[in-house]
Amino acid sequence: MVNEELRLKCFALLALLLAGGLACSSNPDIGKDPSELEGIVREGDSDWAWYSKYVTLQQPQVKMAKSFSGNRMVIFSGVIENGGEKSLDLVEVELILFNFDERVHGEVRVPISPTSHYTKPLEPLSSRAFTLYMDEFPSEWRASNAEMAIHGFRFQPDRD
Repeated sequence: MVNEELRLKCFALLALLLAGGLACSSNPDIGKDPSELEGIVREGDSDWAWYSKYVTLQQPQVKMAKSFSGNRMVIFSGVIENGGEKSLDLVEVELILFNFDERVHGEVRVPISPTSHYTKPLEPLSSRAFTLYMDEFPSEWRASNAEMAIHGFRFQPDRD
């Protein structure tokens, strides 16, 4: 009974890692410096105050794990919900590492992007699950806490 539960949990974790790895390896925006991406609405932009309340992160989960090579990794997953009236072709998520209340590191990733074959635009009143992982950490991080937040988004251009 216990072995079967453990086997199912390991299989589910492996499936998440594989799905996340496929999404990350197929998306050239994932490794790009976020400042290189154009037309993204971020905090401080005029559209951020208007639309950011409609782009939410639901069911956020952060898990510590070990890779097959024995290195530690943090798996971030959740559901991005677009509760507004515009389609989004790109959404940025910031992965943040803390030592207690002190922010140690932040990294922006792009789980929804028009350059990926795996992600279509996030339509109005819809949601999409994602999984990202981090396997390189600053030496001062003590594995105390990790969080994530919506960092930016881009409206899909109108199709004429």
